[in-house]
Amino acid sequence: MTPHAQHLKSALEEHAAALERLSRPRPGWVYASPLAFLLTHGQPYVPIGRPPWLPVGVPKACFANALFLAVWFDLQYVEGYGLLALGGEAAHAMPHAWVSNGTGVAWEVTTPAPWLAYFGMPFSVERADDAMWWGDSCVLDDFQRGYPLLRERWTGDKPLKNYRPSPGLRRLRQHKRQGGRLFGTLPRQGGPGSSD
Repeated sequence: MTPHAQHLKSALEEHAAALERLSRPRPGWVYASPLAFLLTHGQPYVPIGRPPWLPVGVPKACFANALFLAVWFDLQYVEGYGLLALGGEAAHAMPHAWVSNGTGVAWEVTTPAPWLAYFGMPFSVERADDAMWWGDSCVLDDFQRGYPLLRERWTGDKPLKNYRPSPGLRRLRQHKRQGGRLFGTLPRQGGPGSSD
């Protein structure tokens, strides 16, 4: 693990411990917080240069950008935290989403900002779409629906039949199947997943 990745993981562990100290246990929850879930099942991702064929999405829409491009290019949708360089020695951990090819690398698809490290886990695009469209949130922080991810022991994504695809996901897949062009179809700013 790189020093930046270790710094990010340590910061997440400290924050998770503080949340546990300040919160009372919630009946029926297997994990104390989204961070506890992520630290149990996530992994570090190495930031590498984005391949030239992979476009950058719209600003401040990392969750939607990652979902869109994961579907379009058959990549992994990954959600977690990124360590953003602020200049000098300063860095800040923030919730983020990116794509990966399944080898532990992170391809940034939202901002050219200097990301030093990532810590996250892949989720199916169906689960991500379900959380964004029907929960108006992201997978890890699906607070609108009472954090469903934290209520049962993680054994992997549920069978895809458990997720109802959004109209947007259905249109995107149809557009791709019909040989549609990529540009002009990127998500617009705003809406679910536009908090970063």
